[in-house]
Amino acid sequence: PFGSSTVWDDDWAGRFLIQNISLLSVYFQPTLAYQINDKLGVGVGLVYAYGKVELEKAIPVSGMDGSEGKASLEGSTGALGFNAGLSFRPSEKLELGLTYRSTVVMEMDEGEAVFSVPASLSQNFPATNAFTSELPLPGSVNVGLSYKLSEKLIAGFDFHYVFWSEYDSLVFDFEENTSSLEDSRNPRLLKDNFIVRVGAQYTMSDKLALRAGAYYDSPAVEDDYYSPETPDAVKIGLTTGLSYSPVQGLDIDLSFLYVLGIE
Repeated sequence: PFGSSTVWDDDWAGRFLIQNISLLSVYFQPTLAYQINDKLGVGVGLVYAYGKVELEKAIPVSGMDGSEGKASLEGSTGALGFNAGLSFRPSEKLELGLTYRSTVVMEMDEGEAVFSVPASLSQNFPATNAFTSELPLPGSVNVGLSYKLSEKLIAGFDFHYVFWSEYDSLVFDFEENTSSLEDSRNPRLLKDNFIVRVGAQYTMSDKLALRAGAYYDSPAVEDDYYSPETPDAVKIGLTTGLSYSPVQGLDIDLSFLYVLGIE
């Protein structure tokens, strides 16, 4: 549910802040569901999250040939969380759903830090170092509904609220510090954001169903804390797709998503 990759030119003006960063998270979540009656069902599950981060940036020191130093940070870890939800079907046409996903705090204790600098500065930047860091993967609440407008047409609405405010700072605490290598503490102070989605599905025949939708994703980054590491903006998404069943037992799904970022 969380992941991004941002790459900047090696010689861009902000290279001492970031040159490239890659964030990856994979959730494994075995879940149990129970149908209480014809109208109400509940579910709960355990989440195991695996996370990985890779980061590179230039260091403002240079050798005789003019080449700049570079810092490379890499690490991975795992953590636990949970999810829960319920579904309610008050009528044949209307169905409602509510889900909650907890925050998962990724604590990295043995990250690897590699510094490439001129030999004359090697004492100030240990070639290999370790770091600890903590990154919360924010929890969220989802409310959705679908309504059967006709035998062939179904419309859907979804409201997604994400607790990004739990992400306060990005901290890299190095195992070995020097006069030139201090711990990195960068405030982020994100704000909670929301995503609104609408969509519809039209069943053309027993073999073909068509879909279309759109969403609005509000920014989580405050203007004063905008960063080239994970730039953010208002995002408008437009999507379309279809399902085709050429023979019984085989379904083919196609989808297309276009995202427009607005500053």
